Amino acid sequence: MFWNITADNWALLWSAVIGAIIAGGSAAAVAMVVLRKTNKHQTLQADRELAFQKAQADAALAREQESSRQNAISQQHSNFLARVEQRSQLDRQIREQRQLAQKALDEQRASLEKQLKEQRQEAWKARVHAAIADLLDATLAMNMKCNAGDRDIQVEFSRMRNAIIRWGIDNSSEELAAEAIEWVLHINTLATKSLDANGARDRTARLEPLRAFGSAFVAVWLEYANASERQREENWQWIRLLAEEGDKLTDARARSLRDVAKAEVRSERS
Repeated sequence: MFWNITADNWALLWSAVIGAIIAGGSAAAVAMVVLRKTNKHQTLQADRELAFQKAQADAALAREQESSRQNAISQQHSNFLARVEQRSQLDRQIREQRQLAQKALDEQRASLEKQLKEQRQEAWKARVHAAIADLLDATLAMNMKCNAGDRDIQVEFSRMRNAIIRWGIDNSSEELAAEAIEWVLHINTLATKSLDANGARDRTARLEPLRAFGSAFVAVWLEYANASERQREENWQWIRLLAEEGDKLTDARARSLRDVAKAEVRSERS
């Protein structure tokens, strides 16, 4: 035999070789299968790990984006509140400026109105005093011109009447002004009657009512500016009582009637 190997030994040898080949192939196949499964498992594990890491990265990115969005919203809200506060401060400043301007305007208007009121009051006093001054001047002139004649008496009567009308207009006292004109007419009547006197004694008797009434009339108007409302009522009542006496009035009677007038006013007020 070849190399002194018998047929049986050759069979055994080939069997061993073939068995070794088969065993090696089986081992290689098993190794390949194991390797493939291992690679597949590692791939799956790597894919899972990658997916997990990607999910974590996506979650982190989402959280970061959400945080950025919240920060942006917060910043916008802060900016909005800042603008609102700024606008509120501006509105408050404007409102305060308007209030200060309105206050200054009101004070200026009040001051101007006060000045105008004082000026009107002074002008009113000046007109009233001028009317009373003309009335008194004409009344005194009437007493002195009884000897001059009826024409001069009528001139002074006209002055007295005009002065009363002016006084009544400035005092809105039409009723009292009309009554005062009646008193002026009474003075004119007494002065005119004195012109018809027969002799000095008769003339003196006729002039006494004129002097008594005229003196009281002048005294009442001299007190008018500084008299209280009650004093004025007493004076008006006194003149009414004197006028009722007509040409019978005397100086003594005029003085007594003043006390009567005061008592009547006190009685009406109580």
